[in-house]
Amino acid sequence: MSDWEYKDPGDSLLVHLREAGCDPESPMMRHFAHLWTGIQDLPRHLGQHSGGMVVCAGRLDGVVPLEPASMPDRSVVQWDKDDCAAMGIIKVDLLGLGMMALLEDALEMIRRRGGHVDLAHLPTDPVVYAMLKRADTIGVFQVESRAQMATLPRLKPECFYDLVVQVAIIRPGPIVGDMVHPYLRRRAGRERITVPHPVLEPILERTLGVPLFQEQLLRMAMAAAGFTGGEAEELRRAFGFKRRKQAMEEVEKKLRAGMTAKGITGRRRKPSSAPSPPSPCMASRTAEPLSKVARPASRSSPMPARISRRIIRRPSTRRSSITSPWASITPPPSWAMPRATGR
Repeated sequence: MSDWEYKDPGDSLLVHLREAGCDPESPMMRHFAHLWTGIQDLPRHLGQHSGGMVVCAGRLDGVVPLEPASMPDRSVVQWDKDDCAAMGIIKVDLLGLGMMALLEDALEMIRRRGGHVDLAHLPTDPVVYAMLKRADTIGVFQVESRAQMATLPRLKPECFYDLVVQVAIIRPGPIVGDMVHPYLRRRAGRERITVPHPVLEPILERTLGVPLFQEQLLRMAMAAAGFTGGEAEELRRAFGFKRRKQAMEEVEKKLRAGMTAKGITGRRRKPSSAPSPPSPCMASRTAEPLSKVARPASRSSPMPARISRRIIRRPSTRRSSITSPWASITPPPSWAMPRATGR
């Protein structure tokens, strides 16, 4: 029953207490309800980031308290990432991907067969994008989920940036914020491209008036509400800090105040009954806003997707790469083979 989950009108603490045969009016149940409400949105358990590292100049235990991890001879930092950030401590996350190991093995197979692949200079391959348009992506990094495969034939990627958008659009932020279908309709020419306000046009032009990336939201706050760079960083932290309802409400008030000062107003709440929807500009920020992927992360993910689709596009290569990383490729892709040169 988190503040950030869907709640049925009948899904409340009082209803559940009555269903359990408890009297919500009794002093004991009132005390229980008070304690229950107080612990909502607090961390549920200690989660360890297996690839997160804290970097400091001296001894780590002189900077942050440590505690033994469940694995022998391992220690973990007691503070979470937000506390480390507030203290100015450098934290680095290392991401381990099985696809990277698969690609390394596949490239070694190609080399053993006399081929060569330069990942930094892959040629544009229409066959790869044709396969992506058909959602032929089983075994392809990042775009093999059912949601990705359902969207690929509609988005019809034709270049690398289209893959960047494809990765970014299948995220909780764009989905909950109702931004997926408008983008696809605009890309297909079935909907006119508009922006919530003229000041946002340079920010949203490349994504057809639909905010898809974290950086766009922060720039929107700076352009529409007059936020400084520091305030935009505070906005990012407030949105990402355990999705606390109180922090979100404070940020929304500040956003609305800044937008009003610039003459940008949205729909106001009705004096009675349920609240009316916010303006499109505000709705795009408050609907799971920073569940959007950052643009650099979204740009890095499609690269192994494109490489993996190119390398395993041949049936023999796909079977060898997916089922057994140590199996041989017979034969290597033609574009990976050395070419004879002459005068």
